Amino acid sequence: ARMLSSLQQVLIVGAGWIGRQVAAQCVAHGLRVQLVDRDATILSEASDWIEHHVLTLVKQKTWPKSASVGWQERLTG
Repeated sequence: ARMLSSLQQVLIVGAGWIGRQVAAQCVAHGLRVQLVDRDATILSEASDWIEHHVLTLVKQKTWPKSASVGWQERLTG
């Protein structure tokens, strides 16, 4: 638990279905995420999916409004 409390940035290798879900959860919870994939198209699709996912869950009130604030700055690909 102590290590997780100091976690600020994660690297996710693979922007497929699982990678993009993990990235969305991480950015929504305030972590900086470096998402990498050897396929630029997959990486672009993942970024679009993450945006849609985060905004949809905030709109549905599943996630707090704060999850949709600043997440773009925390995600790099």
